[in-house]
Amino acid sequence: MLAETLRKSIKADGRSLLAIANAAGVAYQSLHPFYNRQRDDITLGTAARLCAALGLELRPGKKGR
Repeated sequence: MLAETLRKSIKADGRSLLAIANAAGVAYQSLHPFYNRQRDDITLGTAARLCAALGLELRPGKKGR
């Protein structure tokens, strides 16, 4: 669910993937395969940086959701 929310938010943002990667302090080479569904494994730290760059709030959910 988090991965899909991030992908949708990246797409809706309007900036290039490179610009978002730079704003988040994430390597483009790591973000590109994630965004293109070639991989789903990103760290929580990377997810948090992406959320901050995209104006999203990362908060814990209820277990089992």
